[in-house]
Amino acid sequence: MSDGNRAVQKNEEYVPTEVAVADNGDFFIADGYGLQYVLHYNAEGKLLSYFGGKGAETKHLDNAHGVCIDKRQGEASLLVTDRTRNCFKRFDMAGNLKEIIALPGACVCRPSY
Repeated sequence: MSDGNRAVQKNEEYVPTEVAVADNGDFFIADGYGLQYVLHYNAEGKLLSYFGGKGAETKHLDNAHGVCIDKRQGEASLLVTDRTRNCFKRFDMAGNLKEIIALPGACVCRPSY
């Protein structure tokens, strides 16, 4: 895997903090103390995609501590904690940023509904 600039060199660079499981068995792992990706695997454990990662753009994450699948608006989406930036970020299930939910002053740990 590449973090956009270099190949990942060590397994220790990943320090996952939470997992969310979709109805079809796919799962999403938040790497909140590592490289800040959300990793998407299928039910058999094959890496399908990843998004986020460290960076300055709004699509990037800084302390992606929590992740959950939110179905309250009809179509499923992923709520991901961007803890250092005091917000949740809503992504579609393909990892495209759809919304930023600002939580000024809150060092949020994980989304739940």
